[in-house]
Amino acid sequence: MKTYELLDEDGHFFAFEVGNSGLGRRGVCQVVETIPGAKVVRRPKFLSWFREEEFCEFVVDGKTFVAWEPYGDSSRYWIGPEPIEPLPQTQSVREAFDAFRESPFFRRIGFVLGAFMVAVSVIMLADADGTVELLSALSGIALGALFINYALTGRRTFWAHKRAK
Repeated sequence: MKTYELLDEDGHFFAFEVGNSGLGRRGVCQVVETIPGAKVVRRPKFLSWFREEEFCEFVVDGKTFVAWEPYGDSSRYWIGPEPIEPLPQTQSVREAFDAFRESPFFRRIGFVLGAFMVAVSVIMLADADGTVELLSALSGIALGALFINYALTGRRTFWAHKRAK
């Protein structure tokens, strides 16, 4: 899984972000449990995406770390020590997330669901009599195409792609 390091003003690595597609809040805790010497102190609550930004707290070698989703609606999770400071343990936590591979099962489901939505929407488009039916069919095609795009590329949008270096 791709991680994005965060540096302080002096250029020291203190935390990182990880994309939340294919991982989920409970998945963060599962990855943390693979780290030698790590202990999860607090797990996400029921409907945590609705109720809390900071959803996982864990300890690695006596240092407390947290995982949170900025604004409760971000495409990335922030993972780092609490209080914020550069620690050597942060690198071992990051390595565990770098080694994580999301299950291809969800992408396959997304592809099948997207293809089904596009097929049904094309049929609806052929029978569309009014504006509402036309907009519904076009919306279904766009949403199905978005599912297929995510299944094939792992990206959640068509427009925000970064070019490979």
